[in-house]
Amino acid sequence: MAGYVVGGAAALVFGTALAAANYFITRKLLGKGGEQLAVISILRQTLNIAYLVAIYFLAEFLPWPVESMLIGGALGVTVPSFVFAARLARETGAKGQERQEQNENRKEE
Repeated sequence: MAGYVVGGAAALVFGTALAAANYFITRKLLGKGGEQLAVISILRQTLNIAYLVAIYFLAEFLPWPVESMLIGGALGVTVPSFVFAARLARETGAKGQERQEQNENRKEE
């Protein structure tokens, strides 16, 4: 039983770290311009899938059950992504409002 918890928790921690890395990659690339949105999305999903595939294939070398690690990894990349996405939406929403106001001011002039 302890192996299930430890394996799941380890995968959850590394999945959360991956979700944080995805957040920082997205924030950096969106700061350069929103034109690369498709590239950002593909990059993020590739990293998420590669992480889960790595868990599956490396599980035989680790002392924990693969099921708990896959569940922990999936939760680790999914749940924190909701938090990071909400945070990113707040950040870009404020910037988007500023840009919209600047565009309206330019139209008035």
